[in-house]
Amino acid sequence: PGFELSEVVDRAARGFPESESPDFKAAEEARVVLQSFVCSEIFAGIRGAKILGKEIPFTIPWEDKVMEGIIDLIYERDGEIVVADYKTDSVQESEIPERAERYRVQREVYLEAVRRGLGIKNPRFQLIFLRPAKGIYL
Repeated sequence: PGFELSEVVDRAARGFPESESPDFKAAEEARVVLQSFVCSEIFAGIRGAKILGKEIPFTIPWEDKVMEGIIDLIYERDGEIVVADYKTDSVQESEIPERAERYRVQREVYLEAVRRGLGIKNPRFQLIFLRPAKGIYL
């Protein structure tokens, strides 16, 4: 069954324990951010893609340590496999390229996890900034 976006946000807000309950302002902000995102071109592109996985946990050896994380989304579109990560940073569209540089190491780790774990040779990495509803490939 489908749900209205406001219902989903309200249900998520009610899911927090009383001591950690978000205030109404946080729920309203989430509603605004998500509403903007679901009306965006980036979301339309994802909707038209083949979703291969969501919230995929991984653990891999990396240099002299072990890295673990959760990949938000892997999808296939136009013959390309894309590893996507959602970001909630408060960023203007013009600042996205500079902000994206902060995530270079994450890109390398996530792509290597997909190569090793799924045997995908040339995946692409995309950051999706939810607030401005824009994506960028790194």
